[in-house]
Amino acid sequence: MPRGTETNSVSPSLTTSTGVLMRRPAVLIASVSVVLALSLTACGDDDDPTPEEAFCDDAAALKTSVTSLADLDVVAEGTNGLETALGDVRSDLDSLSDSGSEVAADEIDALKSAVGDLEESVQAAGGELTADNASGVVSAVGAVGTSAQALNDKFATACE
Repeated sequence: MPRGTETNSVSPSLTTSTGVLMRRPAVLIASVSVVLALSLTACGDDDDPTPEEAFCDDAAALKTSVTSLADLDVVAEGTNGLETALGDVRSDLDSLSDSGSEVAADEIDALKSAVGDLEESVQAAGGELTADNASGVVSAVGAVGTSAQALNDKFATACE
């Protein structure tokens, strides 16, 4: 098999228009989806949500935007689509930071940092992913997945 076209049977992959293989970190999709889904069951529907309910609601919004980012067809949408998805994640993460700063401040800060690094990697791509800059984007996506996992641990505890 030619170099750079290997597939990973564990996680889905994307191939950019330049033939670069991009793997979606399975941890990002699985961990965010599972743990945040659990958090939704604990949140009530009161008119005036408690701080815990606001945190859980914001976690649900973040779950949706992170899942959209993870499911993004980068080849079809390009860096513009990636930047839009990142903007949604950033907005939902800021809301979660407001509602959950006492619950998971360190984990939220770590995820914000990872998202910031991913934003920088996308901006460095200059509008087009190439063999040279795609690896930085893929690495940054992996770091977002790792940070999301740590935050998910807090969701599971706070939104039981």
